[in-house]
Amino acid sequence: MKTKRAPLSDDQLTNISGGNFFDDLPDCPNSLDTWHQWKKTGVARSGSIFGDLCPEVELRCQKCGKTVWAKFSNVDSE
Repeated sequence: MKTKRAPLSDDQLTNISGGNFFDDLPDCPNSLDTWHQWKKTGVARSGSIFGDLCPEVELRCQKCGKTVWAKFSNVDSE
């Protein structure tokens, strides 16, 4: 007996894969161009994939104060 498989919607695929960082992030309310201005806070935690080999870093928007965790970040910490 064959079972029918329904295709997954884009939202279902995003949820399964862990989400889309850029799509899940709302626009910055304090920016005219709606882009966040990220800066590292200096806080890190063990990564969800490779643990301490690839830690996640906390980023904070300098315009609105929103914080996020990034697995890979090339944001300069000044």
